[in-house]
Amino acid sequence: HSRLHNFILLPIRDLSYNEIEELPSFQGCLNLQEISLQHNHIQQIDRHTFQGLSALRLLDLSRNEMKTIHRDAFLYLTALTNLDLSLNSLSSIPTTGLSSLNQLKLTGNLQMKNVFTAKSLPKLRSES
Repeated sequence: HSRLHNFILLPIRDLSYNEIEELPSFQGCLNLQEISLQHNHIQQIDRHTFQGLSALRLLDLSRNEMKTIHRDAFLYLTALTNLDLSLNSLSSIPTTGLSSLNQLKLTGNLQMKNVFTAKSLPKLRSES
């Protein structure tokens, strides 16, 4: 039997430093637990980009050129605990689907206006 499918279903994907401008849909990557996409040229996240990634725990989108994230982009990320959006150009981020999040990094988004409520991100830990 071919074991190639095991490589496709690896739990970790490091796509950092790849000059990626547009994200593909990760649909079908059900086993993915971590995706690192730092240091690319990603400008936006669409509604269905992360659809089906219900096992994803860590998502690193730091050091991109992100301006917009669709309001339902994180809807499917019910297991996500760590999200790094630092050093982008975001003015706000949606919180729908991020109820398991306990670490959120937003430093370097100079236009950020969002004020999060404890209700929208109940598990978020504050760090000094």
